[in-house]
Amino acid sequence: MTTVTDIRQEVLQEINKLSAPQLTEVLQFIDKINFSDHKNGDQTVEKQENKRRIGILKGTFNLPLPDDFDAPLEDLAGYM
Repeated sequence: MTTVTDIRQEVLQEINKLSAPQLTEVLQFIDKINFSDHKNGDQTVEKQENKRRIGILKGTFNLPLPDDFDAPLEDLAGYM
Protein backbone atom coordinates (compact mmCIF):
# COMPACT_ATOMS: atom_id res chain seq x y z
CA MET A 1 0.00 0.00 0.00
CA THR A 2 1.32 3.40 -1.00
CA THR A 3 1.36 6.02 1.73
CA VAL A 4 0.83 9.76 1.36
CA THR A 5 4.49 10.31 2.22
CA ASP A 6 5.57 7.98 -0.59
CA ILE A 7 3.35 9.77 -3.05
CA ARG A 8 4.67 13.18 -1.98
CA GLN A 9 8.26 12.03 -2.39
CA GLU A 10 7.54 10.67 -5.86
CA VAL A 11 5.77 13.90 -6.86
CA LEU A 12 8.71 15.99 -5.62
CA GLN A 13 11.15 13.83 -7.59
CA GLU A 14 9.13 14.35 -10.76
CA ILE A 15 8.74 18.10 -10.10
CA ASN A 16 12.52 18.47 -9.82
CA LYS A 17 12.81 17.21 -13.41
CA LEU A 18 10.45 19.83 -14.89
CA SER A 19 11.32 23.01 -16.75
CA ALA A 20 10.04 26.45 -15.71
CA PRO A 21 7.10 26.47 -18.18
CA GLN A 22 6.10 22.99 -17.06
CA LEU A 23 6.23 24.10 -13.42
CA THR A 24 3.92 26.97 -14.28
CA GLU A 25 1.44 24.50 -15.77
CA VAL A 26 1.69 22.32 -12.66
CA LEU A 27 0.93 25.31 -10.44
CA GLN A 28 -2.06 26.25 -12.58
CA PHE A 29 -3.33 22.69 -12.39
CA ILE A 30 -2.94 22.63 -8.61
CA ASP A 31 -4.83 25.92 -8.34
CA LYS A 32 -7.59 24.45 -10.49
CA ILE A 33 -7.80 21.36 -8.30
CA ASN A 34 -7.89 23.42 -5.11
CA PHE A 35 -10.57 25.74 -6.50
CA SER A 36 -12.78 22.85 -7.65
CA ASP A 37 -12.43 21.12 -4.26
CA HIS A 38 -13.70 24.21 -2.45
CA LYS A 39 -16.41 24.72 -5.05
CA ASN A 40 -17.64 21.10 -5.02
CA GLY A 41 -18.71 20.94 -1.40
CA ASP A 42 -22.38 20.95 -0.44
CA GLN A 43 -22.92 23.84 -2.85
CA THR A 44 -22.87 21.55 -5.90
CA VAL A 45 -26.26 20.00 -5.09
CA GLU A 46 -27.73 23.42 -4.32
CA LYS A 47 -26.31 24.91 -7.50
CA GLN A 48 -27.82 22.16 -9.65
CA GLU A 49 -31.25 22.73 -8.10
CA ASN A 50 -31.06 26.49 -8.77
CA LYS A 51 -29.81 26.13 -12.33
CA ARG A 52 -31.82 28.12 -14.88
CA ARG A 53 -33.96 26.22 -17.33
CA ILE A 54 -34.40 27.65 -20.82
CA GLY A 55 -37.97 28.38 -21.90
CA ILE A 56 -39.55 27.79 -18.50
CA LEU A 57 -41.90 30.81 -18.90
CA LYS A 58 -42.73 30.30 -22.57
CA GLY A 59 -46.43 30.78 -23.19
CA THR A 60 -47.27 31.91 -19.64
CA PHE A 61 -48.04 35.51 -20.63
CA ASN A 62 -48.48 37.59 -23.77
CA LEU A 63 -47.73 41.28 -24.13
CA PRO A 64 -50.40 43.37 -25.81
CA LEU A 65 -48.83 44.87 -28.94
CA PRO A 66 -50.42 47.57 -31.10
CA ASP A 67 -51.50 46.65 -34.65
CA ASP A 68 -48.90 49.02 -36.16
CA PHE A 69 -46.01 47.63 -34.08
CA ASP A 70 -43.83 46.97 -37.14
CA ALA A 71 -44.64 50.31 -38.81
CA PRO A 72 -41.80 52.87 -39.07
CA LEU A 73 -41.69 55.44 -36.28
CA GLU A 74 -42.42 59.06 -37.20
CA ASP A 75 -39.61 60.24 -34.91
CA LEU A 76 -37.06 58.35 -37.01
CA ALA A 77 -38.37 59.40 -40.44
CA GLY A 78 -35.42 61.77 -40.96
CA TYR A 79 -32.92 58.90 -40.61
CA MET A 80 -34.54 56.60 -43.18
